[in-house]
Amino acid sequence: KALRMVDPAVAGFQPNMRFTEEELKEELNVPTDKRIFAIAQALHEKTMTVEEIHDITKIDHWFLRRLEAIVKTWDKMEQVSLDEMSEDLMLEAKKNGYSDTQISQCLKGTYTEDDIRNKRKGYGITPFTKQIDTLAAESPAATNYLYMTYHGMEDDVEGADGGIITLGSGAYRIGSSIEFDWCGVS
Repeated sequence: KALRMVDPAVAGFQPNMRFTEEELKEELNVPTDKRIFAIAQALHEKTMTVEEIHDITKIDHWFLRRLEAIVKTWDKMEQVSLDEMSEDLMLEAKKNGYSDTQISQCLKGTYTEDDIRNKRKGYGITPFTKQIDTLAAESPAATNYLYMTYHGMEDDVEGADGGIITLGSGAYRIGSSIEFDWCGVS
């Protein structure tokens, strides 16, 4: 999901370009904006282990294991059709940041984004509205900084008049902070 926020042309954590074996090791060795796609290729194609990627990149195992979990979810989805996709697998995919479009491209068979959305909503899997605590729990926050997530059990704010709208001005980029984002949407 974070990759889609940075560049809408990117589907998510999956190979975005093809690297030869030599190019792959070079991309892993030198930190660039393409490194994440080299990691995705290595994990998706099973050409390198987390340990081997760590040895080259020095990226902490904790982060690499999270990326590996995303790929393992992809591997599970490739084995099933939409009719066979369980509620648990759908929720796992959404929690791992997969868009409905990505899921449609991964499953056995041919499906549209709408097919996936209808199945997901049929399972009752929808994102929760969460509020960013800008006061670090020192006192109750009453900010309008909201985000949507599948990692939740309840909404932090109740929808007024039947709904909530979460507006954004684009990707959060390094160097920007939430305090300044308001100027981008006002």
